[in-house]
This record gives sequence, structure tokens and C-alpha cells, in this order.
Amino acid sequence: MLTVCRGSGGKSSMILYVYSFTTFKDGSAICSVTMQSQQRWLWSTKKVMKPLWLRFDAVSNNMFLSGLNACALAQRETHEQNKWVALFEEELVQMEKLSTVMTAPRNCQHKLDLMKAEKASFLGKHTEAASFYDSAINLADQNHFIQDQALALERAGIFYLGRDDGIDASMLFERSHSCYMQWGALSKAGDIKERYLNS
Repeated sequence: MLTVCRGSGGKSSMILYVYSFTTFKDGSAICSVTMQSQQRWLWSTKKVMKPLWLRFDAVSNNMFLSGLNACALAQRETHEQNKWVALFEEELVQMEKLSTVMTAPRNCQHKLDLMKAEKASFLGKHTEAASFYDSAINLADQNHFIQDQALALERAGIFYLGRDDGIDASMLFERSHSCYMQWGALSKAGDIKERYLNS
């Protein structure tokens, strides 16, 4: 159940991430998706040698989505937690490096901050996590990355819901729903509404 969206810019990979991250309960499907993505990415980097500026969007999105999936898997798949933490840390380091080149801070800082928020949340550093979620949301908004803003709002909502702060979580889910609607991800917006806003 994937929504066809208008425009371009890595939407298919973002939609795949959004659904894999929020839909699969047991983690086995998300493991498969993450590993297949990594294998395809490694193959494509060996076969297609374009200058970084021609593949910047693909590089940053792959690091971002792979890192977020790995962090989610570290929480879900406790028997392989070390494997997923190592993959997440590798993607985080690469995103930090990437965010220092060319116009990358404007294109990557919100992604890096969301990855840091997820890491802080995973480690139980709640104040730090809240600060990084706020930064990711605000930077994505300022730089017009509505799909990343929607995702950051959703993840922040889940974070606050897990801390029994239903009021803040509800406001974040409302904003996430609105961003997904603006982006054209109608099924994902419906998923947010059904999971978090129909109570």
C-alpha cells in the first residue's frame, strides 16, 4: 500500500522507508528491506561512478534512511542489536562527513539531527533527543523538505507518546499528517490519522 506522489527527489525510497519503518511489526521485513537497500547501494556505487554532486541526493537519502532503519532495528531486534548499532553509527559518521561538503548543511543538517535524535532517544537521553527533534523539524521546514519534516514530526510524536506526553505527541502527529498531505502521501497521512489521531 504505497502512495504515488507528485514530483521527484527520492520519493520512492522515502516512501519505502516510511512504510517499512512504521508498518512492519516483527522487524523481519524491515531487516530484509534495509539489507537489500544496502546491497543495491553498494552495487550501484561500484558500477556508476558519477561525481558526488550528481548523486548527492541519492547518497544522502541512502545514508539517512539506512541509518534510521538500523536504529529502529537495534531497538526491535535485540538478538542482533550490535549489528544494527554498528550500521547506524557507520551511517551517522558518513552523514556527518557529507553534511560538511558543498551546500550540504542546508540539504543534510535536518537529516543528521533526526538521526542524532533517534540515537539519543535510543540511549535514553531524552532532553538531548527533544532538542535534536526540534532542530530537525525546524531545519526541514526552513529548507522546504516537507517529506523530511513530516517524518521528523512523526518520529518526535512517537518519542513524546513513549514518554506519556499525549498532548505534545498529538500536536506533532497533527502537523505530521498535514505535511504528508501536502507532500501527496495520502496513504501515509491516513496511516498517521488511523494510528495516532482517531482516539
